[in-house]
Amino acid sequence: MSTKATPAKTQRITLDVPAAQHKKIKTLASMMDLSIKDLMLMSFEEFMHKKYNKVTEQAIKQTLAGKNVKRFKTLEDLIEDLED
Repeated sequence: MSTKATPAKTQRITLDVPAAQHKKIKTLASMMDLSIKDLMLMSFEEFMHKKYNKVTEQAIKQTLAGKNVKRFKTLEDLIEDLED
């Protein structure tokens, strides 16, 4: 009986980025001795497991619940509120 693990099903993602950004990503991956794919997967995993401080977590929860959310009709109204 074989105990080989079955490879996970994969999906392709296509991401268009500016040439300058692609060069930076490619250079960073090379410096880390990684493929671009591995760098992107590593970055995604780090992002998904990022821990926020308690104030930020509370603000995110309140925003998602629609609590303490300010709405503005114009950018000028937003800027005026920020300046107060």
